[in-house]
Amino acid sequence: MSTPLFPALAGIGWNIPKTVEWSTTVQTARSGKETRIGNWTYPVYHWELVFDFLRAAPANPELQQLTALFNGAGAQVGNFLYTDPDDNAATAQEIGVGDGVTTAFQLVRSFGGYVEPIWAPNVVSSITVAGVPATGWTVSNFDGASPGLVTFAAAPAPGAAIVASFSFYFPCRFEDDRLTAKLLLAALYSADKVRIKSVK
Repeated sequence: MSTPLFPALAGIGWNIPKTVEWSTTVQTARSGKETRIGNWTYPVYHWELVFDFLRAAPANPELQQLTALFNGAGAQVGNFLYTDPDDNAATAQEIGVGDGVTTAFQLVRSFGGYVEPIWAPNVVSSITVAGVPATGWTVSNFDGASPGLVTFAAAPAPGAAIVASFSFYFPCRFEDDRLTAKLLLAALYSADKVRIKSVK
């Protein structure tokens, strides 16, 4: 069974807080000197979605779509794929350099210079090796054994830059076991603070 997509719903509000979270253990000696240990290799992202309206009429079953995703996931239990409206694609992103032996390279994206792996590719539109369009490659999606891994049939030559352009999702889960929708008018609802977080 493939991981479901978070539905694209027309009533989503503009004010969507996005929070970046790291985990750090801070040990303080009696002298006051600190030792800080980073527990995670990459951050976790949180979104707080606000839906100004969710239609519930048969022609626009938006409330039903959101509720079905929530119930199908078992609230916090299951995963889904979320498209961040402003962070969902990478263009001409270098993902590695060939050494003549390695055939598998993890998709990554640079955001403000910080590079992190992509686990849930959507569409890989192009891959070049040393500037030449590559053939004979496959990419594993989030449901695969090695999510986001590009595998070549033949190892790229030593020193050859491997560059990809692609869109991607964030694999996520709900942060709450309750989903609240407020009735505004007949067959019209709103939902505040639908909180989701990325998963690794």
